[in-house]
Amino acid sequence: MDVVCFVAGQIVDYLEDGGDEPFTKDDIWKYQGAIDQVQMEFTKPDPLAEQAHDEYNKFYRQTMKMLSAAGVLNESGKKRIQFSVVSQEMLEYIAKKDVNALLFLCGYIEKTLKDSGIWHPFSVFFEKQDGASFGDLKNAFAFFEIANTPKNTATEVNRIFTKVINPLAFRRNMHGTIRGKLSANVITKSDIIYNRPNWRDEFLGKDKNVARRQFVRDAQYDYKSEKAIAKAMEEVRKLNTTYRNGRSEVLDWDAYSPANAAHHMFPKGQRKEIASYRENLIMLTASQHMGSAHPNGKTTMVDLDYQYRCLVSKLRRMKEYSDSADYEVSHFYDLERFAFVLDVGLDTDYFKTLPVLDFSPIENGLDLFYPDHPAMVVK
Repeated sequence: MDVVCFVAGQIVDYLEDGGDEPFTKDDIWKYQGAIDQVQMEFTKPDPLAEQAHDEYNKFYRQTMKMLSAAGVLNESGKKRIQFSVVSQEMLEYIAKKDVNALLFLCGYIEKTLKDSGIWHPFSVFFEKQDGASFGDLKNAFAFFEIANTPKNTATEVNRIFTKVINPLAFRRNMHGTIRGKLSANVITKSDIIYNRPNWRDEFLGKDKNVARRQFVRDAQYDYKSEKAIAKAMEEVRKLNTTYRNGRSEVLDWDAYSPANAAHHMFPKGQRKEIASYRENLIMLTASQHMGSAHPNGKTTMVDLDYQYRCLVSKLRRMKEYSDSADYEVSHFYDLERFAFVLDVGLDTDYFKTLPVLDFSPIENGLDLFYPDHPAMVVK
């Protein structure tokens, strides 16, 4: 789902930056914005390197052809396939965030399976969730694929099967498949994303014995990073306005005015790596922002006691959102990303090593890092 979100986003950006329609996969692949971001987000090699050609060809072509099959793009030509946008609204929806891409992908997969007459064994499996129904489903899917598509080996079919069943299982909080077998646990987000767990550390080349903030290289702001920060701030503001009537996320004595300030709990100038993370943003009133978070309105100062209050409040708001019946709202924030924000912001690896990553252990952990602190100067 992260690949679908990424490619859709690059198409949107390419066109906004003056790119022409129709376009080819190579136009998106070699668009400067995509070149800048794909290596960082997916730890992939240089998109322009000759030895990476096959990898990127599949990365973009398969995703764009899927978007075409789903009616989001239009595909024309044979030797040189060209694409144009059919539904700008849907393309922008998919590009907005991973969870949107997941919802789109699940809807597309389920409709395709039903239209193809192969949905019944999936339905039985999701009802029974046992080894027998899993085996029946896997056999039925393999028979269907070999009979109706160019795929004719078990390896090819199993690769497709995993990509089909696991997003549906994750959407339902159910078991799927891991390494060709019925998964021992319910499918999690890390099972369906292109990136493997802890990809940030591996990408940065950080030794496990070195604290993350000690290692993180200074990043330079550019157009794309500033755009990502602005986008995250607007999304957090919109969610708070829609579902909390614009109230402050910190419930204290200054929480009575509208919360119009999207505040970086760890300052963006000092914590560039997490500046565009929603989990590092909290909605405050003007007086909270410039009176409490930044004492006396000095944005170079951060009050650590209030920073602690913000972090705990954010964690509790995230818990409230996670309990929402609205799937998009309940998955707007990610607890693993919040733990990453804390590790970067607090110069530690404590939170990623918690035996159980849940709200209570994280809040208990915050208590360890915030005894009585004076305000600190942010350079």
